[in-house]
Amino acid sequence: MDKKYLERFIIGMRVVESSNPASGIYDFSWLVDKVKTTAVERPVFVDVGGGQGHALLSIQEEFPELPIDRFVLEDLPETIEAVKRADIPRLKEVAKVPINFHAEQPIKGELSYMR
Repeated sequence: MDKKYLERFIIGMRVVESSNPASGIYDFSWLVDKVKTTAVERPVFVDVGGGQGHALLSIQEEFPELPIDRFVLEDLPETIEAVKRADIPRLKEVAKVPINFHAEQPIKGELSYMR
């Protein structure tokens, strides 16, 4: 994929994400309760096609009881590499998984998905 195209795409997605927030729309308090009552350390939240992780960060900010180290960001390999290069401090503990959208979901046993 063309590196300049990818950079422009990521900037465009930031604009879309800022006008269509992930937090404040859905009540994830049920997920907080589930995390507290589930003994198994499985992924809490998997964001499929999550871009640069803005949705994950805004949800975790609204519900800080959700452990960010159990969040998973999935996207194309190029996007995941761009996220790693961006070195966003709040995403350091988030698992970053490159995926093929046409293949089987690699994460099993999670508590919640978002697309």
